[in-house]
Amino acid sequence: MPYKMRRLALIPILICLLVVSLTSIADWKLAKNKNGITVSLRNKTNSDIKEFQGSIKIKASMDSILAAFLDVESCPKWFHQCTHPALINEIKLKERVLYHISDFPFPATDRYILSKMTLIQNPATKTMRINAIAVPDYCQSNNKASCQKIKTKSLVKIKHSTGYFEFSPLENGFVKVFWQHHTEPEGMLPKWMVNMLLVDIPYYTLDGLRQIVKTDKFKNAKFTYNAQGLVTGFE
Repeated sequence: MPYKMRRLALIPILICLLVVSLTSIADWKLAKNKNGITVSLRNKTNSDIKEFQGSIKIKASMDSILAAFLDVESCPKWFHQCTHPALINEIKLKERVLYHISDFPFPATDRYILSKMTLIQNPATKTMRINAIAVPDYCQSNNKASCQKIKTKSLVKIKHSTGYFEFSPLENGFVKVFWQHHTEPEGMLPKWMVNMLLVDIPYYTLDGLRQIVKTDKFKNAKFTYNAQGLVTGFE
């Protein structure tokens, strides 16, 4: 095929990609913009529960923000509705399995979730992304002592949950924290009620993260790096 014809043949493809991209952006509807935090919602295919995304710029180092984010015991102090957190398994910083209970408002039953968190780093841009996905059966086939200690009785298990956090360094000492997630809460909860609560989860979580990084425990945190420029831990 002549070069000119090949270029013409690419035009419909490029148009389709542009339409898909613009449609994806248009799907999101701003639900809250307050105190430097934006929260947007959109419908999710094959689900009655909406997907959310939240964003904030935090005046702190990446070191401090990641230190707070990865500190399991601190979860109830900043992550909205998080109680009884536990580290089930960890492969250095690269991968970990976490457990926590989501404290749902009365009269709803509390939920628990087992999540696999995978850290992806870009040493060139210094951006970090943490992918999160529910692994509901992780402890059923695992005899780890940590699995034996978690509470599951009288709680509803969350089976489907997926999303990610992205941390991007900005100028003047700021870091952009972006969170996108979708969760099926399971059980008999009214879908309209769940969707009403979705704005609170990213809003109060991101605000809580902004506050906790200022505390003495995290404000002076420092990364350690390997020869490839990847973060391996903290000093």
